[in-house]
Amino acid sequence: MNSKINVTSHEYKELEKLANIVNNSNVSIGQRKIAKAQYEAILRLAKNRPNTPRLIV
Repeated sequence: MNSKINVTSHEYKELEKLANIVNNSNVSIGQRKIAKAQYEAILRLAKNRPNTPRLIV
């Protein structure tokens, strides 16, 4: 089951860029694998981020 993950606008733009690289067959396989790993890392970061922002003083 898919769950909704909240991402920032900057993360969303980066995810779009990485998704285009992964889906582009003109890009080398190595570059596509790197882009996929970065895409998954951003989603993992966003998923594990606490829901409420915390101020560190």
